[in-house]
Amino acid sequence: MTVKALNKLDRLEKNLERAAPPTFSQNSIFGTGEMAERTRAFDWSQTSVGPIDQWPEALLITVNTMLATRHPMFLWWGKNLVQFYNDAYRPSLGADKHPRALGQNGIECWPEIWPIIGPQIEAVMTSGQATWHEDQLVPIFRNGNLEDVYWTYGYSPVRDAGGKICGTLVVSTETTDRFLAQQRQLTSQEQYKALFKLASDAIFVANLDGRVTEANHAACKLLGYTRAELLQLSYADIVAPSERPRLWSARDTLLNGGVSVEEWHLVAKSGSSLATEISAAILPDGRWQAFVRDITSKNSGNAPLVDAIIAMAKSLGLATVAEGVETEAQWQYLKTRDANQVQGFLFCRPLAIVDLQRWHADWLHSHQSDAASVA
Repeated sequence: MTVKALNKLDRLEKNLERAAPPTFSQNSIFGTGEMAERTRAFDWSQTSVGPIDQWPEALLITVNTMLATRHPMFLWWGKNLVQFYNDAYRPSLGADKHPRALGQNGIECWPEIWPIIGPQIEAVMTSGQATWHEDQLVPIFRNGNLEDVYWTYGYSPVRDAGGKICGTLVVSTETTDRFLAQQRQLTSQEQYKALFKLASDAIFVANLDGRVTEANHAACKLLGYTRAELLQLSYADIVAPSERPRLWSARDTLLNGGVSVEEWHLVAKSGSSLATEISAAILPDGRWQAFVRDITSKNSGNAPLVDAIIAMAKSLGLATVAEGVETEAQWQYLKTRDANQVQGFLFCRPLAIVDLQRWHADWLHSHQSDAASVA
C-alpha cells in the first residue's frame, strides 16, 4: 500500500472517530433538579435495572426525557416495575412515599391501590394497550393518612428499538382540588335549584334586557301564569305601567353593584294589581334576579279596622274620607269597601276594633237617647 493510500486511510479513521456518537454506556443522567440529582446518586445496582452505565438505550432516553419535562411523569420499568419519577410528580407522593419510591418496585410502593392500577399496568406491559382516565379516584397513603386523591392520567407502553415493551410511562395530573371544588359547586347549584323550586317567595331570573329566563312555582302562583307563559314575558310586562320608567334606571343602578330592596306594583294575569317588595341584584353571570314578596295583605292588614269604620259611616249615612294612602293596593282596597272619597288611609292613627265597636255603641246609645228626649 502506498504512502498516499495510508495517509488517506488514516484521515478516514480519524474522521470516523470524530463523527461517531458516544455510546449510551458512556452517558449518564443529564439535567438539574432534585430528581435528576437523586437519580444520578441512587445505587441502581441494587435493583433489577442495574447500574446506569449498563442501562439499555430505551431506558436512558426515557428517563432523561422524563426528568427534563415539567409535566408530572412517572415510569415503571421491567418485570419488577422499578420506579422513576420527575420533580413535577414528587409533590403528589407526599412525605410517606418520597424519596423511597425512587427505585422501588411498583407493588411494594402502591399496595393500597394495586387492585386498581395493577390490571391497568399489566394491560400496557402485555398487550401495549394504553389507558386514559379523567378525574379518577385513586386513594393513596400520603402524609400519614389514606387520602381520597383524584387524578387525570394515562399509561403508555415504552418500547425498545426492536419493539419489545419494556416499561409503562405515566403522564398524570392530580386534580383533587379542582375536582372537589367542582363537586362543591355542583352541590351548591343543586341546593340552589331545590331552594329555588321550594321557596315561598316568588323568584324571577331575567337577562339584562328583562326577558324572564327562569321563574319558580311561587312566581307562577303569585301572578297566575304558567312557567311557560312567564318565560315569554319580560319584567316590563309584569310591572304596572306606571312603574316601567323606573325599571330600567333600577337595572342600571344594580349594574354598579349591590342589592336593591324596593316596593313595586306588579300586574297579575287577571289584571289585578299586586303590591310587592322586591329584592333585586345582578348575578355574577350577568343575570338579573329578583326575589318578590307579596305585601298586598300587609298594606291592607288593617282591613277589619277599615270595615268597621265604613260600616259605622254607613249606619250614620256619612261619607267616608281617607287620608294618607301609601300604595295603589290600599286605594283599591278602600274603593272595594265603598269609601266615597279616597285620599289616603282612614283617619290618622290606627284604632283597635274593640275601641271602634265601643265608640260606635256609645255614639248610637247617645243618639238614641237624644232622639227619645226630642220625642
